[in-house]
Amino acid sequence: MNTRFISILLLLVVSLVGCARSVPHARTVEEIRIMLKPGDYERFDYVQGEDCVGRYLAFFRFASPNVVVAARNAMQNADEANFLTNRHVSMDERFIVPLLYHQVCVVVEGRAIRLHTAAEKGL
Repeated sequence: MNTRFISILLLLVVSLVGCARSVPHARTVEEIRIMLKPGDYERFDYVQGEDCVGRYLAFFRFASPNVVVAARNAMQNADEANFLTNRHVSMDERFIVPLLYHQVCVVVEGRAIRLHTAAEKGL
């Protein structure tokens, strides 16, 4: 009887504790400087994409989030863009059910642009 009460109490405490906490992590991955003239590209809006995987019991995971998938998801938000500038890559942890399940996500954001090729410029 006491073990049943303790397990119900523990389940209640776990389910009521902060279910929407998010812990962002940020790190600079790379920096590439390219000098472009105003006619070399078209600007689009800032876009964002993410790739998430779940973790069980706070540390068991079966996959890792992928930066390439997150960047591809970001580029799908700008149809005619072919390059992403001013990229920022970050990690985000989302605690869905504390101690039982949370998500780890890679978030890629930046400005989508379309670089013009030499053929498009008539060169």
